[in-house]
Amino acid sequence: MIYVIEMIVGDNFDNITNFTRIFKIGYTEDFNRRVRDYHCCNPFFKVFKVFTGTGFDRECEKRLHHHLADKKFDGRAEMFYKDDEVVSLLNSIQTRDDIMNLYSKLKHKSFKLYYKKFRDLINRNWDLIEKVYTGSPESLVNEMLYDSQEDIVSYIRSRLGVSIVDYTDEEKELIHDFFDGYSKVEGRESRLKFVCEYGLTDDELATIAPLLLQKRFYDYLTILGPKKCKACGYRLTTLDNLISVKGFDMSIVAEKVVSSFEVGKAYTNVYIKDTLNKIYRELKYKVKAKATDLSKYFKTRGASVQSGDRRVHGLRILDKLNNSAGEVP
Repeated sequence: MIYVIEMIVGDNFDNITNFTRIFKIGYTEDFNRRVRDYHCCNPFFKVFKVFTGTGFDRECEKRLHHHLADKKFDGRAEMFYKDDEVVSLLNSIQTRDDIMNLYSKLKHKSFKLYYKKFRDLINRNWDLIEKVYTGSPESLVNEMLYDSQEDIVSYIRSRLGVSIVDYTDEEKELIHDFFDGYSKVEGRESRLKFVCEYGLTDDELATIAPLLLQKRFYDYLTILGPKKCKACGYRLTTLDNLISVKGFDMSIVAEKVVSSFEVGKAYTNVYIKDTLNKIYRELKYKVKAKATDLSKYFKTRGASVQSGDRRVHGLRILDKLNNSAGEVP
């Protein structure tokens, strides 16, 4: 059976200034003996609720503990703060299924690995899944792992009653042949090279890329593409910088640039370049600035600008461009 005992604990044994009500949730085969033990060591408790029957086993205890992990008292495995949310949950439980349908709010330790593995398959079948499932693709994978399952296709079929469209025989053969060679390659750059030079068509790459678990490989292949990766010599640092630029929110850059220059004024090319580089560094936008970058945000024309005792090349700002709020030309 599963038992819930309400207890009162103090903040300091020698000088108690605050009391806290907590629940201890555990499993036992001899509840009377467990209660006698509590009478001996802690007189400030009462039995809040018990769930009797063979169905309320250690799996139920484990599931409750996982679900209430963010309510733990002082990091204790079986002790949880008593609040309205926990009380409401415990009062709502009537059957074993009520407990087994609860899932941890914390990410499973293997979540990232399996989410990357199944992300594409779930997304391509999401129209079917969301008709009977109210969570997200991420929560579905997390719940599968807490149910001690590793095959998303059979898990969705048994739990949700949905038969999702698995990979075709041709796709399965491609995946098998590709990873048979890929698994023998060592080193991230060498593995990226293997992918880019394997000769995958666009459709084949769309099948393989989501299955690559190495950090950022999916972004390298889908944002930059195999040709760009090869042109960069598969240097990961270079590719990371390119990804940062391509995925950057340019509206942030535009807002900062537009507020740093005034319409009607003329600036030297040196001043423009230095100012833009300062803005880029502050925003961690990894691009080297050119004076002509200003034309992405303003209508400009060339100008001769006084600098000290001489005149130098520069730009005069005539007006803001319509896309200066963030749409990069």
